[in-house]
Amino acid sequence: MIVPKHYENLSVLHEGTMPDRAYYIPAGQRMECLTMNREASDRIQMLGGTWQFRYYDSIYDLRDTFYETDYDAAGFDEIPVPGVWQNYGYDRHQYTNIRYPFPADPPYVPPDNPCGAYIHHFFYEKNEDAPRSFLVFEGVDSCFYVWLNGIYIGYSQVSHAQAEFEITDALREGENVLAVLVLKWCDGSYLEDQDKLRMSGIFRDVYLLRRPKQCVFDYFINTEILWRGESEEADSAKIDLRVSYLDRVIPVRAMVLDAAGREVARFAFEGSASFTIPSPRLWNSEDPYLYTLFLETAREVIAERIGIREVTVRGNVLLINRKPVKFRGVNRHDSDPVTGPVVSISRMRRDLHEDYIRPQENGSHCDCDYVTLCDNSYSLTAYSTVPFSFNASVYTQEELTAKAHNYELEPCGSTVLCLDVRQNGIGSNSCGPRLQEKYRFDDAAFTYDMCLLPAREVQE
Repeated sequence: MIVPKHYENLSVLHEGTMPDRAYYIPAGQRMECLTMNREASDRIQMLGGTWQFRYYDSIYDLRDTFYETDYDAAGFDEIPVPGVWQNYGYDRHQYTNIRYPFPADPPYVPPDNPCGAYIHHFFYEKNEDAPRSFLVFEGVDSCFYVWLNGIYIGYSQVSHAQAEFEITDALREGENVLAVLVLKWCDGSYLEDQDKLRMSGIFRDVYLLRRPKQCVFDYFINTEILWRGESEEADSAKIDLRVSYLDRVIPVRAMVLDAAGREVARFAFEGSASFTIPSPRLWNSEDPYLYTLFLETAREVIAERIGIREVTVRGNVLLINRKPVKFRGVNRHDSDPVTGPVVSISRMRRDLHEDYIRPQENGSHCDCDYVTLCDNSYSLTAYSTVPFSFNASVYTQEELTAKAHNYELEPCGSTVLCLDVRQNGIGSNSCGPRLQEKYRFDDAAFTYDMCLLPAREVQE
């Protein structure tokens, strides 16, 4: 075996990685927050694309030191990164729910542990303002070893977490050779077991970050709302800011803008600071208002968004900004029907706005006293003295029953409103404890009164 068995060693989670930190993309000058447009930064170099790849049924089948710079990789295939090798004809897809995908013997995994060897050539140009370089893997399933130009860089697992390595000393001006060995299973697979399709490989982005010799490495922002008495009005918000550095403390200049670009605060500090925003606009799901914070050092700027809110629990009630809320929605898991766990920004946005039309899949709007549907001309209101649930869609119940997937559904041309006084169960083949009595539907017959106001024309 060409690598140590870190993948079965409970005392080795990472080797050669940087400490965990807040997510950000730095830039050489002040820019808007780069969360959705990070490629615009002059300090990032994306390494995704077509990589050389070779698959092995077992880690013991890999005997060549493929990470050496003079290694002849003529026998390697090509594979996209990000990507999972099962989608390109290697290995096989596997789905399990409550059972482990292999015989349980923690922390050990089967000897025939499939693996993939990756090689990628890229070019690097030095930047005098940002001479330090960091290699970032945002997601690799399940664990991986990294070499650069034949030099061992490190090891990491925790597949859905970022791993960051400093590669300044191993990086060359001009062409570089990056080699990565990915294993399908590791001791962490016992903890990452979920009801999902098992896919393996480098499934999220890989990139370089160029950084100055000294800069902000991590930061923590805490907000505290100062209320006007017992009201739901905020008098001010106190913002506490802490930063840590790569090596030594350096001055940081901070500036805060509101959503319209108006300056709210400006100050300089080292290590930590506090400032106040008078009469702040608070964040909530209906009005997700964000301020922008810039952290500027001698040769680098980091932009971050700040939302001001307070989450508390009073008895059994969850409150956001002193207002009671109820959570409704679906459990989201990174998954695409074509690319698997390789999920693009556009797919994430589609998932956030997906029309989950089955009430058992999204939870009906429940404990309602009334509901009103309207368009530009007409409206219809249903109300009752007894709380009820509802959902509205453009599909009939017959259409929903007949079709198995959302993309097969055909709109009926009208809005279908479903009103429910009770539901038998909590939906969607849910597993867990016995259903509570209040959710059971045992009555052979029952009566229920609801009032429907006839449609009326809406006056402009």
